[in-house]
Amino acid sequence: MVRNFEYSRFIEVDPVKGPITELEKAIDLAEENSIIRLTEGVYTCPKPITVPGLTIEQRDKDTKVIIIGNTGPVINVKLEKGQLVNFKRIIFAHSGIKLTEKFKEAQQDVKYRQKACVKALAEFDIARDMDSIMCVNSGGVIMRECVLTLKSIPNRLNQKFTALISFPSSSINLIGCDFIGNETDHTTGCITINSNV
Repeated sequence: MVRNFEYSRFIEVDPVKGPITELEKAIDLAEENSIIRLTEGVYTCPKPITVPGLTIEQRDKDTKVIIIGNTGPVINVKLEKGQLVNFKRIIFAHSGIKLTEKFKEAQQDVKYRQKACVKALAEFDIARDMDSIMCVNSGGVIMRECVLTLKSIPNRLNQKFTALISFPSSSINLIGCDFIGNETDHTTGCITINSNV
């Protein structure tokens, strides 16, 4: 359902009842300062977010809204400097499973570490299309009461993942957010490169 008001557009996404059943379709319909409300369910977001002022939020307070991906960034933000996108009460997850490419690597042994390891962090292959939950290429992101989880990444998968990465001239504002990794040194919370956090 799309409702237009004087200063914004409300778009409701409901994967069961519709008429809009996919987040990608809602983003296509969004205009500047639109608000996308997601009903309970699991969503994907395969295209970059380029709409300034967009807010993507959970519609109903006591439900779970999950945005998940399995390759590259789950959310890829590409806005102009000074433009923002907002997320409220969303669970973001990366499965880490590229099945056809990674089955053999998943059979290898992984060394476990209890704390963050700077040496392991240096092994991350930093790229704008790297496996991550949130990639802020440009512009800014405000996240309120969100969870970024890499817990579902198999411990034996020999690949590095970060929850959030931001590149130069981007900005990130985290309010009441949680980061969850897995038990190996193959996950990390944030990697920022000359950006405002």
